[in-house]
Amino acid sequence: MKKIVVLALTGLMIMSSMGCASDNKEKEADIEFESIEANTQISFDDDFTDGSTEFATGSSTEELTNEGKKASKEGNELFQQFLNDELTVNGSKFTEIFAEGIDFDGIPRAYYIDLDEDGEDELLVDGFYYGWEIYDIIDGEVKHIDGGCGTADNVSIKKGNGHYYVAHTDFMHSGRKFMELVRFDEKGEVIETIYIIAIYEGQDDYDENSTFYYYEGDIENAYDDANLITMKQYDDYMDSYVSLEESEYKSAWEE
Repeated sequence: MKKIVVLALTGLMIMSSMGCASDNKEKEADIEFESIEANTQISFDDDFTDGSTEFATGSSTEELTNEGKKASKEGNELFQQFLNDELTVNGSKFTEIFAEGIDFDGIPRAYYIDLDEDGEDELLVDGFYYGWEIYDIIDGEVKHIDGGCGTADNVSIKKGNGHYYVAHTDFMHSGRKFMELVRFDEKGEVIETIYIIAIYEGQDDYDENSTFYYYEGDIENAYDDANLITMKQYDDYMDSYVSLEESEYKSAWEE
C-alpha cells in the first residue's frame, strides 16, 4: 500500500510539473514577465541589425549586442522577419522574448528543421534555461508551439521510429527519470505522445528493483500497472530515441 501511495504522489508531482509546457506556460510566462518588468526597464533599438540594444537595470546600463547577426535568407520569410525583430509573436519581438538570454550569452542559437515532416521547416531557438523554444508557421502566422519551462521540463529534440520528437525531460530531480516524447502535425496539434519513466524513491539511481513504465497515450494512464516494464526494456526504449547531431540542423542565422 505504501508503494502505491508513493507512486501516486510521484505521478501527480510529475504531471503537475510537466503541465506547464502547455496550458499553463503562457500564464507562467506572463507572471514572470510582470515580475521582471516591475524591476527592469528595457528599451530596444528600432533597427535590430545595427548591433546594439540598450538594457537599463536600476542605476546601471549595460549594452546588449546581436553580434551583427541576421536571419539566413534560406529560411522562411516570416521566420526571417521574426528573427530580425520585424514582427511579433504573442505581442513580443524576438529580442524581447529572449532578452535575458541575450543579456548573459548573446543572441541565442537558432536552427531550422522539419520536425512535423510536412516538407516545411520549423524554427528552434535556444531558450537559455530549459532547452528549445519551438515555432511553426500556421495559417500564415508564426506560432509558438512548444518549449521548456522548468528544471522538471527541459526540451530537446530526439529521433526514433523514423520520426522526430520533442522530448520533455526531467533528469534533474532525485528519485525519478521522466521523458515525454511528443510528435506534432503541420497544424501544431499533438498526434503522438510516449512516456518512458523510471521511479526509484530513496536511491541515487535506478536498478532492477525500481519501477519502470512505458506508455503511448495520455499521461493520466501512464502509471497503470499494465504499462509496467523491466529495467532492460526501459534501457532499450531510452536508447532507441537519440539526440540529433548539430550537423542535422540548418542554422537560422547567416554564417
